[in-house]
Amino acid sequence: NKMKRLHLLFVILLAGFSGELLGQAYASDKGSAILFGSAHFVSQGGDRYEWVDGERSSVLVLSPGFDFFMFKNVFLGGELNFSATYLGDSHSSSIGIGPRIGYAYGREHSVIIPYAQVGFLYMTSSYNGSWGESSETNFLGGVGLIVPVKKHIGLMLEGRYDLTRNVETERTGNIFSINIGIAGLIF
Repeated sequence: NKMKRLHLLFVILLAGFSGELLGQAYASDKGSAILFGSAHFVSQGGDRYEWVDGERSSVLVLSPGFDFFMFKNVFLGGELNFSATYLGDSHSSSIGIGPRIGYAYGREHSVIIPYAQVGFLYMTSSYNGSWGESSETNFLGGVGLIVPVKKHIGLMLEGRYDLTRNVETERTGNIFSINIGIAGLIF
């Protein structure tokens, strides 16, 4: 039932943007869009993430999202974030959602499309250990590039830095990640 709702939402969003998606000359032209999915390994540090003797934790994160070019080279979008962390007998699962805005430097005949972005994520986590439920806010910034391998498909590579804050404990931390993904270029 959830899959049907997600599929319907995707179709409605795509149909809603279809009028804007006609007649664009290149991937970062006004009215174009990027549908992406990435996976990244995360190294987390700071007092919020210290597990034993100040060690950093490592996590695998999956992030699908959608960006729409409101103006030539300027995009506004959103991102989902799914992660799972295992450490000893404890396991945490997190899901997040938030907006992002950025600038892509691509032109009509660009071989690569560099971009810069900033954004915000609201995350909620559940733990099977003794920690209980929690939520956090993330402010993020990143730079990356998309390398088109076909007219409407590109490979993504991104470096990203997140400043995090646990809402309940107010403990802060930071995340540096290298993201690798695939982008659907809709223009």
